[in-house]
Amino acid sequence: MDNQIVISSSSSSGPVDPDKPSPLLSLPDELLDIICGKVHVAKLSPICRRLYPFQQKRLYERITIRSYPALASLCATVHNSDFIGTLVISLQLGFVSWAAPNMTATDGRLCQTVSSDEFYDLIRRLSSLRTFTVKDIDTDLLDVFLWNTEAPLDLPRLDRLSFSTERVGGLDQGDWVRNLARSPRLTSLEIKLHAQNSPLPSMPSMPSPLPQLASLRVLELAGADLGGWVGPALAVIAPHVVDLRVREHRAPPAYERILRQAPTGLRRLTLCSPLANVSAARPGVLLDQVLPRFGRLQHLTLSQHSFTPSHLAPYLASLASLRVLGFGWASSPTDDLLLDLLKGPHRLQHLRGLELNHVEGIRGPSINESAPVPLDAETAVKQFEFAWSAPVWPVGCTEDGLEAALAAASDAGVEVTGSAVGAVGWDEAYQQERHKRQRVWLRHGRDVILIYQVTSGY
Repeated sequence: MDNQIVISSSSSSGPVDPDKPSPLLSLPDELLDIICGKVHVAKLSPICRRLYPFQQKRLYERITIRSYPALASLCATVHNSDFIGTLVISLQLGFVSWAAPNMTATDGRLCQTVSSDEFYDLIRRLSSLRTFTVKDIDTDLLDVFLWNTEAPLDLPRLDRLSFSTERVGGLDQGDWVRNLARSPRLTSLEIKLHAQNSPLPSMPSMPSPLPQLASLRVLELAGADLGGWVGPALAVIAPHVVDLRVREHRAPPAYERILRQAPTGLRRLTLCSPLANVSAARPGVLLDQVLPRFGRLQHLTLSQHSFTPSHLAPYLASLASLRVLGFGWASSPTDDLLLDLLKGPHRLQHLRGLELNHVEGIRGPSINESAPVPLDAETAVKQFEFAWSAPVWPVGCTEDGLEAALAAASDAGVEVTGSAVGAVGWDEAYQQERHKRQRVWLRHGRDVILIYQVTSGY
């Protein structure tokens, strides 16, 4: 809905009678607020005095900024009107990563359009802010929020904080914990670092006890060397976290140290390594002795080398509340393990979802018989090879075993999702597509013999 529709619906076809205003304007504030919430407000075009406050509220309550000049404009607007600052509920700052290949020196200097003092003044005035998302902001500005010790910011209504950056600055005296603790309603915290550093600043010694992030329930960490973090136990800083999601840039990830210090009341634990490859385990990766700390899990996702298949089944069977189980890329949920969990002695009676992403078979698009074909065999083969990638099965995992597990899951009423499902039948689909392409190429007089010889090894 746009402003013109509202204008039309709030005006009569004849002359305006001030004694008989539009029925729209007689609606209660609650309904007018909902109606204005459906109006596209990329630009604030006043309709009338009655509706303007609702338009203004909707315009400023959720703000997305993608450039430093736009951030400077917001700083100036809020500085000139404290009232506008109180309208902002959600603020998303999404900038270009300094590591981006197309970044230039000029782009890097754009952050100078907003000073640390201006950014501090902006955040200070956002007294109603509930969601604060920051992506790739200049670290000097991020430090204003995390490391300010002279005049810490108070965001009493902040519920969700998410930020990503190249590095986390500041000293190792726990100031970031103290500053975050000034937001008593903070329930979700997400920290992502692009560089090869831990998302948690090292805190080897504290001059004084740290306050607790008592309201924090969801904690998501992404970075490198999480297993080497030195600092107070997570159970001390955030004792009430029930949802812990950890993403390690190194492969394979080592989570042992951080999990030994995590709260034991977790309901959800997600271990992820998007860059994992089939490589040897390293110290701190295997979690057979650590996982039993968490006996209340309802949702568990495991990463590469984090478990021994023969040891995992008894532990999982002890989780009376487990509803969703996941296995990440390059992990090894062996054929025997899956059958044991779905129909064997350690069957998970209450399991409702099984997420299998340990293997992937990429299927390219099917050729369109009416589409143009490559001019030569070499180009045709390269296009085909690029679009199709055969699954690489981890040790102990086979296609036949996965098919048996899928059948057992169906009998048990367990929904199976994930990339591994698409790996079943990949060879047959590949052969069918190859033969289909040969027929199309033959119809156009292409060198099918050469193409067949090149692709016959797949």
